[in-house]
Amino acid sequence: MNKKASYFSLEVFLKDRPEYKNSNVELYLSEEIKDDFTDLLQDRRYVEKFRIRLHYILKRKYSRNHYEKLKEYKDITEIKFKDKNNIRIYCKEYKTKDKVQIVIMAKLVKKKSQDINKKLKKLIEPIHLTNYELKKETNKEDQ
Repeated sequence: MNKKASYFSLEVFLKDRPEYKNSNVELYLSEEIKDDFTDLLQDRRYVEKFRIRLHYILKRKYSRNHYEKLKEYKDITEIKFKDKNNIRIYCKEYKTKDKVQIVIMAKLVKKKSQDINKKLKKLIEPIHLTNYELKKETNKEDQ
């Protein structure tokens, strides 16, 4: 199965964090969740929470509370927003031949429990099996 994912520029989130400028991690956003993710970031609280999670992603560190690898799938990670909405963003993660870490934000879910039940597994399994066509365009406005 093939899906499209677009490069997600981190400049807005990291303009005051020059230490991440040369990170070998690239973040992509699946076309499937683009609207939901944009809606999520309309809430300023989530912007700050996302910025904290970016630290873990860009440093390639895992944390039970923010960014965690799933035991069931070695290439799936979970960005966690533990609050009343209990939002999770499931990501596909892999390295290229050039040793660049690719993280594709693939599925946004409001979890009802901490466990990964059968219903959630049905949502995660396709991420594991999907190949993503990565689109890395830069806006002329960003340059």
